[in-house]
Amino acid sequence: MLKKSLFWGMTAVLILASFGFMGCAEESDPLKSGEKSIIAFKVNNVEGVIDEDAKRIAVTLPSNSAVTALSPIAVVSKAAQIIDPATGEVIGEAGAAVNERQLPPHDFTVGKNYVVKAEDGSTQTYYVEVTVLPMPPVPPAVVLQSLSVIVSKTYYDYNEAFDNGSLVLTGSYSDGSKKVEPVDSATITGYDKAAAGTQNLIVAIGDIFTTFQVTVLPEPPEEADQAVEVTIALPNSAEEPVVYGIPEGGIILTRYGVTADTPNMVLISVGGSDLWTGISWNIDGQDYSNDNIITIHAWDDYTLTQPHTITFTGYKGGVEYSKTISFTVVK
Repeated sequence: MLKKSLFWGMTAVLILASFGFMGCAEESDPLKSGEKSIIAFKVNNVEGVIDEDAKRIAVTLPSNSAVTALSPIAVVSKAAQIIDPATGEVIGEAGAAVNERQLPPHDFTVGKNYVVKAEDGSTQTYYVEVTVLPMPPVPPAVVLQSLSVIVSKTYYDYNEAFDNGSLVLTGSYSDGSKKVEPVDSATITGYDKAAAGTQNLIVAIGDIFTTFQVTVLPEPPEEADQAVEVTIALPNSAEEPVVYGIPEGGIILTRYGVTADTPNMVLISVGGSDLWTGISWNIDGQDYSNDNIITIHAWDDYTLTQPHTITFTGYKGGVEYSKTISFTVVK
C-alpha cells in the first residue's frame, strides 16, 4: 500500500513539472507592448485637453464652428492602433507624424468613443466631446442721444438769411462719446427772416433735437441818405495829400437811424482832379475804382464795428502820392 502511494505521488510531481516547463518556454518570446494611450488629439487644428485618468478628451472650437463633419487627428502610443469596436478593424489613415492617424469624419453634435488597441491586443476607450464656444455678445449700437448747440450770431437784420456757419453742434452718444456734428447734416426750422422779434429755432438730426433763439431786427424805415463829403487835395506847399471833411470822431457810417450826424455813406473826391493821373482806390486791400469820385455805402457787405481802410493812389507832376482813410460801419 505504501509503495502505491509513493508511485502516484511521484507521477503527480512529474506531471506538474512538465506543465511548468512548458509555461517557461512561452514566456521566453519577446514581450509585446501594452501601451494604448491617445497622446494627442486635434480637431480643426485645435488641440484637445486629455484627462488621462478619466479617459476623456475635450476639444473647444471657436464660436460659429461647424461640427457635423469633423476629421480629427490622433497621436497614439507606439505600435497602438485605433480600431472600430464593432469590427476590430483599424480605422483612419496614417498621418504625417509618427503614430499619427487621420480619422474619418464624424458628427460631433454628440460625443464619440474611440478604442485604442495595444500591440498585445489589450484595449482602452477614450470619450471625445467637442464644444463650440458661444457667439460673443453683440455690443449695443452706438446711437446719438442728445444735441447741444453754441450760437455765435443771435441778431439778424430784417430779411437777412440765416447763417448756418454761426452754429457749433455737438452730439452726445450712448457710449459716452461726443463729437462735433456737421451742421449740413442737421435740419434747422423755425426761422423767418421777415418776422421781427425773438424766434425759437429747432436744430435736429433725425429724431434728436435741441432749441435756441435768435432775434430778427425790425424792418428799417425808409430814410433819406446822408453822406459825409471828404476831399483829398495836394496844396502847393504840401509834401503829401491832405484830407478835408473828416468828422472829429472819424468816419462812422450807420445802417439804420440815418441823420445828419449819423450818415450812411461817405463821398470822397479828389481836389484838382484834372491835375492828377493814374488815380486808383483800394478798400481793405482790394481794388475798388479808378474814378475821381467814389461813394461808400453802409449797407454794403462790410463787417460791423471793425475798422476798414480806403487807400487813394495818384500821380501829380509825375510823382506818386498815396493817402489812407479809415471808416467804421455800425448798425
